[in-house]
Amino acid sequence: MSQRLLVPLDGSETAEAILPYVRALLRRLDAEVLLLRAVNPPAAAMNGFYPILSASEEAAREYLVPIRDDFVRQGLRARIATRLEGAIPAILEEAEGPGVSLIAMATHGRTGLSHLLLGGICEGVLRGSRIPVLALRPFPARGFRRFDPGGDTPFRNILVPLDASSSLSILPTACAFAKLFDARLVFLHVLEPRKAALAAMGAGERGRAREEAPPLETAAQQCALEGVRSRIVVDSGRVSDRILALSRSEDADLIAMTTHGRSGFSRFLFGSVSSDILQRSDLPLLLCRET
Repeated sequence: MSQRLLVPLDGSETAEAILPYVRALLRRLDAEVLLLRAVNPPAAAMNGFYPILSASEEAAREYLVPIRDDFVRQGLRARIATRLEGAIPAILEEAEGPGVSLIAMATHGRTGLSHLLLGGICEGVLRGSRIPVLALRPFPARGFRRFDPGGDTPFRNILVPLDASSSLSILPTACAFAKLFDARLVFLHVLEPRKAALAAMGAGERGRAREEAPPLETAAQQCALEGVRSRIVVDSGRVSDRILALSRSEDADLIAMTTHGRSGFSRFLFGSVSSDILQRSDLPLLLCRET
């Protein structure tokens, strides 16, 4: 069975910012895109006025059909689905369908970035999804370059931050992306400033710092077995600042990370780290729930 990429859209141009990345993936995969539009039924429909339901579904379909046809004209496989329910359950239910291997979506749509990221659709999808999510902040950010929609290689350098409690759950997906685009992986571990200072003081503290570090060498060795180039960087400072700095200096096109870290799922994903990255970087994030 070929793969399916699930792309939720809400009718806004900002949500459609993910589409160039989806096209680039489809050109390299035996896959089709499933374009999803979920519409909350109006209150009148819930009270039995069923013609409104039909009109809402038809409007959703009319929005999706031209986008599907544009994929097909480019020789790519695409189909559409409409759901008369809330966006989060609709996305998660479609993601459980046969062959769906990735959700690709913008972090901003009609309701605004802060709602989607910190309390709404994107958070709900990331909490409930069993498959990786490619999330894109659709607005320009100073100092970052955006993939040229006319190009065909959006990912050349992929930054993979790992903290001390990270498993390597993100590694298979990151390696798969790297192999598709002949990209290089850069594994990053950021020491907290206090631990970095202690490690600099003596051999004992350096040993403890090494023990608390994520399995960077293991990750690099697994990549080598897959034929994927990689390198390791250990840095110190504020985590999100160092991730953003390294993404610039390494000319990264994608940041891949798990959605669980030392500080706990909700804080790590929706607190300072990922929130800072999505608000300050123009790069897409490839997010995989910790297993």
